[in-house]
Amino acid sequence: MVNVVKFLFGLGLLLVAILVGLYGLFAIFYGGDSGGGDTCVTVGGHKIDADLVGVLALLLAFLAGLAALLFLPWRKSRRSDRSRSA
Repeated sequence: MVNVVKFLFGLGLLLVAILVGLYGLFAIFYGGDSGGGDTCVTVGGHKIDADLVGVLALLLAFLAGLAALLFLPWRKSRRSDRSRSA
């Protein structure tokens, strides 16, 4: 049961990492509504440079992806040769 919960948590964390990473890419490549000048996005009621928000979102996505790897089973467990011969 614990392994199932860890797997579901890791899968959810990986999904969050993908979504935050996509948001970061969209924020970096956002050209603005007017097509020129500085681009800003609203975060928590404050206008912040879109490139800064994008880089921070990509960093957060990378860290969340690394954390997800801790919970997802990415390799098969190997039994030692002693346990097979016993």
